[in-house]
Amino acid sequence: HNIPGIPKTGAGALKLTGCLIAKIFKREIKTWDDAEIKALNPDLDVPASQNILVYHRVKGSSTTGGVTTYLHAVCPSVWPGSLVGKEITWESDTFEAEGSGGMSSKIASTPYAIGYIDSGHGHDDGLAEISLENKFGKYQTSLEAGATGIGEAAAQAIGANVMPSSPLADFSAVSLHNMNGEQTWPIVAISYVYVRKDLTTLGDRACLLKAFLEFIISDAGQSLLPAYGAVGVPSAVKDIAQKAIDALVMPVCTEWSFEDSTIKGGGQSDYMISVKRRDFSEYDRSRLEASIPGSDSDNEVTTLQATVLSLQGEVAKLTEDLRKVQEASHDEHEEGGGDDDGPMPLVAIIISILAILVSTISMLATVCVVQQSRKKEEARQMPPTIYGTQAVVGTPANEPGSGGASSATEPMKNQT
Repeated sequence: HNIPGIPKTGAGALKLTGCLIAKIFKREIKTWDDAEIKALNPDLDVPASQNILVYHRVKGSSTTGGVTTYLHAVCPSVWPGSLVGKEITWESDTFEAEGSGGMSSKIASTPYAIGYIDSGHGHDDGLAEISLENKFGKYQTSLEAGATGIGEAAAQAIGANVMPSSPLADFSAVSLHNMNGEQTWPIVAISYVYVRKDLTTLGDRACLLKAFLEFIISDAGQSLLPAYGAVGVPSAVKDIAQKAIDALVMPVCTEWSFEDSTIKGGGQSDYMISVKRRDFSEYDRSRLEASIPGSDSDNEVTTLQATVLSLQGEVAKLTEDLRKVQEASHDEHEEGGGDDDGPMPLVAIIISILAILVSTISMLATVCVVQQSRKKEEARQMPPTIYGTQAVVGTPANEPGSGGASSATEPMKNQT
């Protein structure tokens, strides 16, 4: 939200219940000084009858789907099932925002606005959060709930049989909204990737796929999640994921290994995914850079380019000097003056120009080689993206009769 003067989180943050948010989004509550809001926030200082500007996502939005699912779960009397989905009909006096970036921009630039966005974007953009009441009755922001409170939603779901403990079960209806627990954040999303249980037709690729799934739930894989605005899953969910991976029917293929730190004598082995491994193009580029005198970093390429520009300036100056000497020599010959030493300065200047030109061409060639090598390398390599949290074996709801293993391709996300 964007109520001026309200802390982003912690003491003094704006308190709301799920039902109050439902009423605000349905425009049953239209002003910030409404009696129900003031009852929870007696110190709230806003202009009299200040309109609440409600922003919502347009087009199909998984965030809209998550928030509307939560509102129906926490307050079905106000928010009916007909208003649950990725795209719903909003009240005519609400406002549209396209994408997470658009929502963040609208809230940040509009005083007294309210909207919803995944916490990763909201935290990065410094938006103020609602201190939301959870099922236990505790008011907190997602920042206060932290990774523990977000992960607790999954643990509580397993305990309540909302999330199956067997990877062979159907996960299509799993919802982690409004779960029990004192610290639990009430709006949490988790998603999966479905992989067929029988991987025998994939050949060698099956072992690579299995290695990817195992990396996702490993400590190394989970540690990457905060960089993507998400948190890892609790051990109970990892156990389900591992059961799913163990249940995969594999062909005869060579298993892959990971090198997180140096494995002497093994880091360059076949079927090894290593953070230390270098391909030839990377090695060749560094070799070329090292061959440039005084070059010890990428910054040296920039320095070299500046040197080339400077040399080009010197060439231009010498060319102008040569022109002036030629004109002077021509004038002396016309006047019958001069001596036998006249051509010598001319020859010296020409030799200087040729030497600088050769040096410039050589440096330009080196720069071009280094830059082309770097561009090829950048085009060839895609940045690694690690998602998700859980693997399960089961049947996707939209693929009747097809057996599959499922593994989360996105991390658990809390939405605010």
